[in-house]
Amino acid sequence: MEGKRTDKEQAEEKFYRFPEDELDDKVDDLDAEMKQMLAYLNDVESMMGNNDDLEQIKKMVDYSKDTMSEHFKGVDKISDNVTLMNGEAFCALSDLAASDKSNTDLAH
Repeated sequence: MEGKRTDKEQAEEKFYRFPEDELDDKVDDLDAEMKQMLAYLNDVESMMGNNDDLEQIKKMVDYSKDTMSEHFKGVDKISDNVTLMNGEAFCALSDLAASDKSNTDLAH
């Protein structure tokens, strides 16, 4: 049936308390995928051995490693920023709750 999700898809669905938690999860997934790609490229490079005909492919693998290294730096920066924003939001809600003693649910 089109549009209907399977039981497996429903079981795998994740729910997040805050939107930034979902972003953090996506960053982690992307990071894991990039690490798998790096492992694959390393395997390809080791299989190539010392064959001079494959020198161009080796250069491409090296370039991919450099690109992935830059990607990892970007992912780390995004993750750090999300963590910082989450902390700042929590502090702001805590301050708001402290200023309104009658509403203690804001920071929880």
